[in-house]
Amino acid sequence: MKLILGSKSPNRKKVLEDLGFEFEVMDPNIDEKAIRFEDPVQLVKALAVAKAEALLSKITEPSILITTDLVVAYGNEIREKPESPEQARQFLQDLAGDVPIRTVAALCVTNTQTGFQECEADICEIEFEPLPDELINKFVEEGTFMNNAGGWAIQHPDIRSHARFMRGEIESIIGLPKTLLLKLLKNAGYNE
Repeated sequence: MKLILGSKSPNRKKVLEDLGFEFEVMDPNIDEKAIRFEDPVQLVKALAVAKAEALLSKITEPSILITTDLVVAYGNEIREKPESPEQARQFLQDLAGDVPIRTVAALCVTNTQTGFQECEADICEIEFEPLPDELINKFVEEGTFMNNAGGWAIQHPDIRSHARFMRGEIESIIGLPKTLLLKLLKNAGYNE
């Protein structure tokens, strides 16, 4: 059965490649801003399901479809991709604040042959040391994290070196929780 990753994220693609899967990539191309919830878990699950729904009509052979979404929760505030350099700067400065930082990733696995669909969320916590101003300035000037939820990426060595504590899988913080993925693939009846 064909495996499809419904995401254009190179980081999610790399997680699947590192796990040894052969797969096709499809871009769900949905208006994510049209789906809004204040609860981060509810938001990412709704977005992951919407991405699956957008792709299902385009899939013509029996497949397992993987769709995902990720937001960063800064206390009770949902932080998606920064909308301006000023917001990117604020997000980076806030990393070392007293407010807890969590990544909330949703993973939805759909078996197009049986109609089975399961969607779960995975939450990780990260604490950071303060980032030096010159590093923040460099990131903002280069636009390094403008396409990342929360305005940062744990896989970047300069960000990772300032993480003093992480609870959860690095793959989940990146946006594709490995352990949850393997569980949901099994539940969906996927056999390599």
